[in-house]
Amino acid sequence: MHDVIIIGGGAAGLTASIYAKRAGMDVVVLEKMGVGGQIILTDTVENYPGFEYISGPDLMEKFEKHAQKFGVEIDYEEVKGFGSEANVHMAEQVRKNLRILA
Repeated sequence: MHDVIIIGGGAAGLTASIYAKRAGMDVVVLEKMGVGGQIILTDTVENYPGFEYISGPDLMEKFEKHAQKFGVEIDYEEVKGFGSEANVHMAEQVRKNLRILA
C-alpha cells in the first residue's frame, strides 16, 4: 500500500513524486509508456531555468534520475480506472490494483 499514487510520469508527475518522497511518503508513479510526457518530443528547450539549451529527452532523463535518487518507484502500467470506498482509494491497472488510504 502506498501513501501517494501519481498517474503520469511527465515533468509534473516526477516533480510531485520527488516532493512527496522527500516528505517521507511511500510513492509510486504509474506511467503507461515511458517517463517524459510531451516534452520528450521537443528538440530544444530554452526556457527551463538552469539550462541555456537542453533537449526534451535529456531534460526528462535528468528528472527521472533525480526521482530515482530519492527512491521513487516508477511502475510502467496503464491505469484503466480509479475509485474509492470509505477511506481507501484505488487505481486499477492492467495487471494489478494499487490501494491508498486517505
